Amino acid sequence: MNTRRAGNIIVVGAGIAGLAAARELVDKNFDVTILESRARAGGRIWTDHSLDVPIDLGAAWIHGKSKNPIYELSLRNQIKTAPCGFSNSVLIDDRGKQVSLIQKLKFASRADRILPRLKRLAKQLDRDISVGEGIRKILEETKMIDQEVCFLNRHLIEFEAMNGASIDEQSLFALTEGSIGFSGGDLIFPNGYAEILESLASGVRIKYKEIVESVEYNEGGVTVVTNRGTHQADAAVITLPLGVLKAGRVKFSPALPASMQASISELKMGLFNKVAMRFSEIFWPKDCDMIEIVPAKKRPVCQFINWYKYSKEPILIGCVAADTAKDWETESDEEITWAMSALLERLFGKAATKPIASTITRWGQDEFALGSYSVVHPGATAQQFDALAEPVGRLFFAGEATSRLHQGTVPGAYISGVRAAKQIAERAFTKAKTNYLN
Repeated sequence: MNTRRAGNIIVVGAGIAGLAAARELVDKNFDVTILESRARAGGRIWTDHSLDVPIDLGAAWIHGKSKNPIYELSLRNQIKTAPCGFSNSVLIDDRGKQVSLIQKLKFASRADRILPRLKRLAKQLDRDISVGEGIRKILEETKMIDQEVCFLNRHLIEFEAMNGASIDEQSLFALTEGSIGFSGGDLIFPNGYAEILESLASGVRIKYKEIVESVEYNEGGVTVVTNRGTHQADAAVITLPLGVLKAGRVKFSPALPASMQASISELKMGLFNKVAMRFSEIFWPKDCDMIEIVPAKKRPVCQFINWYKYSKEPILIGCVAADTAKDWETESDEEITWAMSALLERLFGKAATKPIASTITRWGQDEFALGSYSVVHPGATAQQFDALAEPVGRLFFAGEATSRLHQGTVPGAYISGVRAAKQIAERAFTKAKTNYLN
């Protein structure tokens, strides 16, 4: 017989962290309700169908299979994945000429050594500096010819995409003390990340369009007030994105501890947006995973994902990050589409056609996200992510910004949700007790 424990838990947010926490708690026979501000689950995971095929407009990749909980979920639930990585990219220069393997081998070696040299530099310094300053220090000692600079620019674009921030807004120390990755190649979900969400949400009670306004907590329990009413619980898992916490959209009573407030204030949100475009016909290489630019000067687009390979439809997904993503958030759809079309024409010449439909994200303006993922800026420390993960009374926190080892990632968010659920379970009394939390 499946019996419920005495207490009930509210989870704020049905993103991957909230779903992971709820799944773990439901499986341990807790009574769980998720309060979700949107009309859908997923948060910054968003599988969209507006171009008539599933496209992930938020998180999209599994970066590394080995011991990655998201990959393990896909195997357990028989969810289809497919390789999608830089190893199968087509490289194109500013003039629209495809960069050959011989050119890459000849000119990319200095740029490929940038990251190891940055890590060595970080270990030599007494104070943190930006990644940008670190690169400039290295370049003072390294003379590069024009072709090598193009490959360096490609690396700089990748740096900015990785954290959604310019190289001058990223901590050099974080390269050696921050997030760790998984090994084993990169994958995507041809049918969308939504399949992972569905596997976690099965049997979980979710109340949508419940916008949390305040959270009150004390020794007796937790009261959560939303735009639709008041909810009582014995404990709560809070998975609000860092951007929402920074904006002070939710009032906590009593106020959160000073260490947590300091981390919320000091850590930053990065920005990574996508422009998904459907064309009347395909005019780019069909079999590559991505198209990358090797530019003489930094270009606004990080890369194009060749969605034709996964959908058999003429769709490209342009990715923009950092300063470009910020600037484009204030541009109209028409202006962004025009800029993308101009770039594609530069890369593919007269063969490039105008998109017949497009979908554009603006995560910085999304009121329930206010950014894409957290970033460690110069002077911040990885320990500040630990502060965001500390339980406060009957409140337990989860989300990518609470995951020191996997900050800014879907696995980090998932792991943090499981962690928060286990923290609750570890503090549970037996059913005979009046209160089930210490």
